[in-house]
Amino acid sequence: MKVRDRTKKPTEYKGHEVPAGAGGKDCPCLPCFNVHDCGYWNSSGKRVHIWHCATNWNHGCPDPLPRPTHIFKLTKRFQNRRPGDIFKCIRCGQKLKISGDSKFNFFAVK
Repeated sequence: MKVRDRTKKPTEYKGHEVPAGAGGKDCPCLPCFNVHDCGYWNSSGKRVHIWHCATNWNHGCPDPLPRPTHIFKLTKRFQNRRPGDIFKCIRCGQKLKISGDSKFNFFAVK
């Protein structure tokens, strides 16, 4: 799967391949995430694309990682959510469990 901000059109997106789930340092919901082509030109004059988070590429990941802020769709089910319910983030596509000790921030949009 490609890490991308799913709130934008795929034609507006540039990104890189990551394992399914897009969690950890590859999550576009992290406030420090900034996808960037850190590639190079090879000896035959072709561009080799290497997609990384520009923050990680230039300075390394902050330790500990900041809390991601996920976006959920404001549905009737979300309004009546209970601890343990699972919702899909509309920005990164991860399925996340809402609980009292969640390691992320979130907000909902219509």
